[in-house]
Formats: sequence, C-alpha cells, structure tokens
Amino acid sequence: MNAYLSDEFKTLPFDPGNQFQIPMYRYHTVYAYNSEFVDPNDPLIGSWKLLFEGPEKYRNKITMLDNHFHVIGSALKYLGYSFNSVNEEELMQAKELLLKQKSYVMAYDSWPRRLIAEKEAWITQSWTGDMWYVSRDVKSMRNVLPKEGTFWSLESIFIPKGAKSPAAAQL
Repeated sequence: MNAYLSDEFKTLPFDPGNQFQIPMYRYHTVYAYNSEFVDPNDPLIGSWKLLFEGPEKYRNKITMLDNHFHVIGSALKYLGYSFNSVNEEELMQAKELLLKQKSYVMAYDSWPRRLIAEKEAWITQSWTGDMWYVSRDVKSMRNVLPKEGTFWSLESIFIPKGAKSPAAAQL
C-alpha cells in the first residue's frame, strides 16, 4: 500500500480493503502560473476565476488543455457544478463561460512546455505532474489546486485473476 495516499484511497468502493489493487498515484487537473508575470498575492489565485474571468492583462497569455473533458469540466466546477455534469442548462452555462474566455486563450495544448519556457504563456491549465516537471526548469512556475474543486484520478496496479506468473508479478 502506498503510504503517501490519504485514507480515502485505501478502501475504495470498487475494491473494499484493497484486496485486488494497490493505489499508486493520484492526478489532478490544476493550473499553474508564472510568478514573474502573475502576482502570487492576486486575490484570484486559488480559483478557476483567474482562467475564466481574469483581468485584461492575461488576454492571449493562457493555455488550456487540448482535452474537452478537462476544459468543460473545469468550467463546470468553477460554476459550482459537477465536473461530470450532463445537465443541459449547466453545460450551456459552461459553454457561455468558455466562449467569453476564448480571447484570453492563446492555445489549447496538452503540453505547452515551449510556450511556458519562452514566457509566451503565463498561465496554463495542466495536470499536476506535468507542471512539476516543467517547474524544474522554469523556477517561477507555481501550481494551484483550485478551491472550487477539480478532476482527480487514481492510478492503481493489480495482478489480473488467472495471471500466468502471479508470484513474478508480485516481485
């Protein structure tokens, strides 16, 4: 069992007691910003609002993931809805928010490394691990887990029932 995961991931409903899987890594959709250009004391830091309704100075300085599930889901969370909403009214509100945001977005890119390293993009929606990797080179990058909530997933390992070499897999 991975000791770094919180207790909520140690007994998941699909595998009570973790009899068949070992949770390894937790991922989040987050955003990161370059503190050379974005003031860490800005009251919008910590909220999706920075990406969806931020000030004019961020126009054409934001990248969003090239993944409709995460872009729409983040808009839904900002609006106070489920990341996975299928409610048409909620989805239409998210659509309007994203259309208003469009002029602030320079690219939909799931790996905007060059844009960040060359300081063309100042704010980027990303996955936690990717921005950790980028921040090793761009020391002024800061990750944000938005207060409204976000997507998270869990990567687990397991040995399939009927595996030919379960002892080897356990090693």
